[in-house]
Amino acid sequence: MRSFLKPLSFAVLLLIAAPVSAQDKLTPISEKFSANQVENLMLSVVDADVTVNTSDASSVTVDVIVESRDTNKAMEYYEKQNFSVSLEGGTLHVVSKPDKNYRGPSNWRNSVDIHVMINMPPGVHSSIRTSDGDLAIEELTSGAQIRTSDGDINIGQISGGDIVIQTSDGSIAADLLQGPSVSIRTSDGDLMLGKLIGNTIRAQTSDGDIKIETVSGEFEARTSDGDLSISNMTSSRAVAQTSDGDIRIGNVSGTLTVSSSDGDVELELVDPGDISVSVGDGDTLVSIPADISTTLDVRASDGDVDMDAFSNFSGNIEDSRVTGDLNGGGPMIRVRTSDGDAVMRSFHVKKLHIRAPQLNGN
Repeated sequence: MRSFLKPLSFAVLLLIAAPVSAQDKLTPISEKFSANQVENLMLSVVDADVTVNTSDASSVTVDVIVESRDTNKAMEYYEKQNFSVSLEGGTLHVVSKPDKNYRGPSNWRNSVDIHVMINMPPGVHSSIRTSDGDLAIEELTSGAQIRTSDGDINIGQISGGDIVIQTSDGSIAADLLQGPSVSIRTSDGDLMLGKLIGNTIRAQTSDGDIKIETVSGEFEARTSDGDLSISNMTSSRAVAQTSDGDIRIGNVSGTLTVSSSDGDVELELVDPGDISVSVGDGDTLVSIPADISTTLDVRASDGDVDMDAFSNFSGNIEDSRVTGDLNGGGPMIRVRTSDGDAVMRSFHVKKLHIRAPQLNGN
């Protein structure tokens, strides 16, 4: 599987090393705990970047690193953040509670960088909250709840339990998310995702693109303003929706409902159940195996229907409507477009080469 992320070890080196020569780097907190004492991580910090790296060591380490061109300025700003690290009943707490009455010069916040670096075994269940900062996670194997108000989230892989990933303003990238329930959401940003595996999977952005390599499980993907691209989908029930953007889904097995108010839709069906496509303003291209058994109901209100010459089709073919059975009939493929053309193409499965759908000609 192609990784959407740069190796985290490289990202971490950049995070710590950039530009050291021009800035002072201080480590006011450096704590170490026995790994067999840490069962959960509860992290809640404000105005700090967070990196969680996987470690096979017998200890869990927490470092808070402060960088600035001015040491005195950095320490004054850091002290007003009120960081604390403690281990209570198997839960490791990493918390900052900024002094709300603190009023430093307006440019201080932008000239002081705070990084929280955690190294721990992947099996520690994690609940992570940040109010303003980016988050990078290498691997977790006991599920996770991750939320940030303003920042990007980059993840290698999370598995082993329910997964919630949310940012109000930022993009989310992940190579592998696998759990009983997987929820990924951003209000303003892109979702760049590798493999999504679960009983129920939700991916949503209000303003941004969604690009996914593989989906397996009951699935919903929605974007209000952006394109939606999925390379491979296997689902007993899948929904893909965008209000303003194109939708391209390849290698579809199972049941799928697709809708776009303003944009084109392109589907490659390999082993489909019932398929429903609704397009307000845009063209539709549906590719299906030549030997598939299915029932077609394709209509273009203000456009044409163009269909390949299937040898075993029985039904009606008109300029703007096709209805009938292919190879004796089967699951329904229903297509509606209000303003655009609908095209039905055939292919032979053995010769089909599935590749990642490309958006915007890229």
